[in-house]
Amino acid sequence: MDFTPQAGADLVDINLYREPASQNNEARIRISSRNVPTLSDLLPPFTAFGLEVIDERTDKARHGEELIHEIDLGVRAQCASLWGNPSRDQRALDRNLIDAVRAVWSGDCESDRLNTLVVTAGLTWRQVSWLRAIAAYLRQTQAAFSLPYICDVLAAHPGLGSLAVAIFEERFDPDRHEGSATPTRRDLEDELAAKFLGQLDDVASLDEDRILRSVLAIIQATVRTSAFQHADDGNFRPRISLKIDPGRIPALPQPAPSAEIWVYSPRVEGVHMRFGKVARGGLRWSDRKEDFRTEVLALAKAQVAKNSVIVPTGAKGAYLPKHLPPSNDRDGWLREGRETYTEFVAGLLDVTDNRVGADVVGPARVVRHDHDDPYLVVAADKGTATFSDHANEIARSYGFWLDDAFASGGSQGYDHKAMGITARGAWVSVERHLLELGVNPSVDEFSVVGIGDMSGDVFGNGMLLSPHIRLIAAFDHRHIFVDPNPSTAVAFKERQRLAELPRSSWADYDRTVLSDGGLIVDRTAKSVALTPAAITALGLATTTPSLTPNELIRAILSSEVDLLWNGGIGTYVKASHETHADVGDRSNDSVRINADQLRVRAIGEGGNLGLTQAARVQASLSGIRVNTDAVDNSAGVDTSDYEVNIKIALATGIDEQNDGSQDRAQLLSSMTHDVAEAVLAHNYNQNVLLAMEVHRAAENLPVHRRLIRQLTDSGHLDPKLDTLPVESELALRETNGQGLVCPELAVLMASAKNSLKDALSNTQVCSDRAFAATLHRYFPTSLHQAMPAVVNKHPLGNDIIINQIANDVINYAGVTAIYRAIEETGAQVDLVVKAYLTAIEVFGHRQLMDRLKSEHTALPPLLIASVRHEGQRLLDRAARWFLNRYPSDFSISNVVASTQNRIATLRRGEPDRLVGGERDRFERNVIAFEAMGSPADLARIGAAYLDSYVLLDIVEIADDHRLADNQVADLYHYASEQFRVDYLLTRVSLLPRQDQWDRLARTALREDLYGVLSALTRTVASASQHGSGTQQDPRQLFDAWESSTNHLSVRARRTVSQVCLEPRPALGAISVAVRSLRALTQAA
Repeated sequence: MDFTPQAGADLVDINLYREPASQNNEARIRISSRNVPTLSDLLPPFTAFGLEVIDERTDKARHGEELIHEIDLGVRAQCASLWGNPSRDQRALDRNLIDAVRAVWSGDCESDRLNTLVVTAGLTWRQVSWLRAIAAYLRQTQAAFSLPYICDVLAAHPGLGSLAVAIFEERFDPDRHEGSATPTRRDLEDELAAKFLGQLDDVASLDEDRILRSVLAIIQATVRTSAFQHADDGNFRPRISLKIDPGRIPALPQPAPSAEIWVYSPRVEGVHMRFGKVARGGLRWSDRKEDFRTEVLALAKAQVAKNSVIVPTGAKGAYLPKHLPPSNDRDGWLREGRETYTEFVAGLLDVTDNRVGADVVGPARVVRHDHDDPYLVVAADKGTATFSDHANEIARSYGFWLDDAFASGGSQGYDHKAMGITARGAWVSVERHLLELGVNPSVDEFSVVGIGDMSGDVFGNGMLLSPHIRLIAAFDHRHIFVDPNPSTAVAFKERQRLAELPRSSWADYDRTVLSDGGLIVDRTAKSVALTPAAITALGLATTTPSLTPNELIRAILSSEVDLLWNGGIGTYVKASHETHADVGDRSNDSVRINADQLRVRAIGEGGNLGLTQAARVQASLSGIRVNTDAVDNSAGVDTSDYEVNIKIALATGIDEQNDGSQDRAQLLSSMTHDVAEAVLAHNYNQNVLLAMEVHRAAENLPVHRRLIRQLTDSGHLDPKLDTLPVESELALRETNGQGLVCPELAVLMASAKNSLKDALSNTQVCSDRAFAATLHRYFPTSLHQAMPAVVNKHPLGNDIIINQIANDVINYAGVTAIYRAIEETGAQVDLVVKAYLTAIEVFGHRQLMDRLKSEHTALPPLLIASVRHEGQRLLDRAARWFLNRYPSDFSISNVVASTQNRIATLRRGEPDRLVGGERDRFERNVIAFEAMGSPADLARIGAAYLDSYVLLDIVEIADDHRLADNQVADLYHYASEQFRVDYLLTRVSLLPRQDQWDRLARTALREDLYGVLSALTRTVASASQHGSGTQQDPRQLFDAWESSTNHLSVRARRTVSQVCLEPRPALGAISVAVRSLRALTQAA
């Protein structure tokens, strides 16, 4: 059978023929080619088809002006009657075999044992490629079976291989069932799957059974494929994409992403996985042939934690070029890497929906077994730092709706290095650590060692963020820098020069400005002679005359300085119980130290993975200030997300732009400062929240334990993968009065935010009109001014709102706030969140927190923590008040509009309204805040902040009884003082809270006390309205009412007085006092 191939520059023609005397399993294949392959290249592909080459004839012929080599091969099949079986379609067999040979020859089809299915099962090479793509994915999901063995198993069972192809076609062939995932299509697929499972009974080997079942499971878990798409020339592409729901595949390594796209071709393999419909993360160039999916899974999981502060959840991708030229061919190596990146990215887009106007449109010739899914955003990563513009060109060639928002960081986006945004974000963490250690980096000198050099984005920008840095030592992959006693100003100026010098290294540092004994060493040196000054600066033994470069790096990492600043690539600190193999960074095994060797006071992680999570925990337990890399360097991904969302807005509002792309670029650039400020605010809020959680970690450990269990059950935490303590260790810490440490709390914070976002996405919370302001607050003001309509119709509007409110509530109210409120009240999550947000707005909490942020370098950390703690307590109580008053569909805007100004007015007069014990306590609190270093006005705000909770009751009573707010306030506080309610409330706060039930009992008793005081005030107000003196002094109103209560008031006063004799009355005693007061409310 003759044909002319469509591809393959060397191949001219192929034909298959049989000689008259041939056996039924023999045939001849004539190949016409411009070049003569060697036998070692020529024979293996035919062996892979299950054919034995029995002889070779060669000749030459003219083909036009070209000299063509003709290779005539005699082949013999294992099947004795392959070409003499009347039950087989001989023409189809011949055509499939020739097509497959041509595909292998041209590189469109790989050569392995799966190709025997062309002969034994009558499959086309394309159908075999489907199975090969599935087999390659299966190999990446487990370590038990090699890819050759998986292929051998499929080849050994041609009937099951053919049936797997039939299932795949029934599930995905767009020419059937009108191209839709209809019930009929599903029924027919189920019938074929049942037949497949039935035939597995004849498979004797358990391993083979497992492999074949896994192939079926992958097909059934695949929700889309590009297998039936055509290239521009009408032929099938060699590239095959499978969009898979990993949750449907049994025994897959955990955690299971919500979706992943597997891209296979003879040239490249790659995977992109994500943990939500709206997700983002980088695409990296991997070199891990056997397990790059494992690499991506770990990175994607880490990205989930980092992305808790932004709209998308975590995603990650990697591709593996399969035929790179030798590494000494640098240009060819880079060219192949870029071209395979192109194929990988195109493969992702092949199965991704698009937006056309307001409609979501599926990709051509793709049967979709899932919902609309148009959000696909990627970023640069290891090996792909310069590929963003290229990725956007690919997206543009597909007409993809995100255009150059598809890959952030391109030439038409925010330049992270120019902004210094990742370093600035991590520096927020450094600043918080140092302030808590009594060092103000804006005025005080502090010592630093670091990983990186001044040409690097994170290290270089970071080392220019304070002129008071004393950089003692640093290293990168080329050099080691030691400046034992730097002149701060001179060294800062020299670092500025290096940062501005293109492609600089430590070798370019001006040695004349090094302090005495300074060193700049090439890491290839055999040995480094140490100066006395260097020995002293690094805290080495005076008997240490020299070190190898690797030993010197370990000495730098373990030196006693204020800050370790990581701006490099690699993992340099592990926990003492971990092995280097556990770390998975062999290139740095020789310089890595254990966490118990660290002597720094704080660590800033501008780079990723500088420490293992176990190392962070061990360092934190020893007193070192450290967060996680996900917290410290989130500003980069945060900026990229802003870029994407702003570009989406600009694309949505294209009609509002006055003049094409130039105005768009100018507008995007004009928002740079606003974006940076918003991103850095996120870093600040997370750092302050973590500081708050650390301060009360021991007392909050019981609720942290319950939250960990809840997040584990919901799949948002895996204590083992996330390096959290097991239950036995948590119990031991609780017994010893210890809590979670900062790196552990950072994981808990991220998981709590992600869990809350997921929960809110399944509600109608965004329908509250108050959140229009939330959406507007997210975007820079200049965008509203230039294009006022684009924000309201943003395609990701709801996702942005949910991200903002989840972060706001947890940042302001605490990691456990929402969990505790749901646990205690049983309310739905959306109602709880609305209650907290209402409290934030009603009490102007956001404005007070903004003030603390603006003055954070001038205010002592303990003062900020104390004021914020009062704010958290206020939000907790106010949120429960709203939960008890309003239905789930209440309007935040209406409540805020009717309450906010009245609360603010009452708060200004509250301190002067207090009497007796309440006033004494307020004045003691003011003195305490001033002793912490608070300005006088802030001390008064902090002292009265929690007490302003009662203003909600006061306003409600005033409305119900149609009285003036201030009159009810006066009456409320007078009644409180008469029955010493404030004293009782303070004693409730002293009750034990060793477990959940203690906490619930305290909360219930506190709410009873507030409820009784409110009822008493109502009773007195009601009695006064029946008389003629509604404007009387509160004392007169109260006395008139009390005279009518007979013995009940006397009994209540006596009971309360007796309880108040105890400095720490028990729960039972306070309960009796509450009961006596409640009886008074019924006296009328």
